[in-house]
Amino acid sequence: MSENISPLENPLLQEDDYTGRMYHLSLPETKEPNCGWLKQELEGSSVDLDEDDLADRDDLHIPEVFRSGVDNEAQIASIKNVSEFHQEGLNGIMGYLVHNESDTVKYDNKEVLILDQQSTKFLVFEVSGQAFLLMLASREIMRRVYNILSNTLEEFGFIVDEITLNHSEFEGIAESLVDTHLMTAVEDYEDSNIEKKHIMGHGFGESEEYKREKRQGAVHGQRFGTSQLDGSSKTIQISDDCLIRSYNNITLSMYLSMIASHIVPSLSLTIQTSVSAYTSETPRLHTED
Repeated sequence: MSENISPLENPLLQEDDYTGRMYHLSLPETKEPNCGWLKQELEGSSVDLDEDDLADRDDLHIPEVFRSGVDNEAQIASIKNVSEFHQEGLNGIMGYLVHNESDTVKYDNKEVLILDQQSTKFLVFEVSGQAFLLMLASREIMRRVYNILSNTLEEFGFIVDEITLNHSEFEGIAESLVDTHLMTAVEDYEDSNIEKKHIMGHGFGESEEYKREKRQGAVHGQRFGTSQLDGSSKTIQISDDCLIRSYNNITLSMYLSMIASHIVPSLSLTIQTSVSAYTSETPRLHTED
């Protein structure tokens, strides 16, 4: 009899309309990288946010509920709940970057502090011999926490690089994954008066007009329907900064499998090198035997 495992026990089974952005990682040569080592190094690590000392501002009212959140300890982002995960073709770790986001509002002619504790899920994983960082959050949140997370990883010898998808990579992904074209962003027209076109419809992938637009410009983003994940129709959007959004609730395992099977194989990645700490061949992120 098979054992049922709940999503609470296995985060890979948790369903959501995931939005994530992928970054390429070059791993340190000086230490044999593996999931256990990375989990141990990241768990409980912290970084000073280098923000203004809010407690010293005479013009700011700090509600009692937030007073403990403005001391020096609260001005630190920390990584918590780091765990290893394994599924076919993928090894990695996942964890949460936790920090306080401060803002002010005006009330009764006074500035009042408010704090919002943000918890951003991230994953570091290997597929096809390449390592990646994946942050699962809205674009706005990712923009705020990217430097915190990338600086933390760089302290352990990693190089974090943004991924920019080009026209040929989009074409490769479409060939593997797209059933029905719903929206395509086309840029880089020879006519400098045209900055971008959004082509919208349903199933226009084989139309002559669409093919003509692609010849005149370059694809920079796509929204499409696909049945390649589990046989049922799913709507996915991919942007040229490698932001990948599912419009349907899917498991994290399915989201990662989509990345591993349909997106990574089409990427043309440049491995960053450093004379002192890196090799031109990226060491693999593996599990302990």
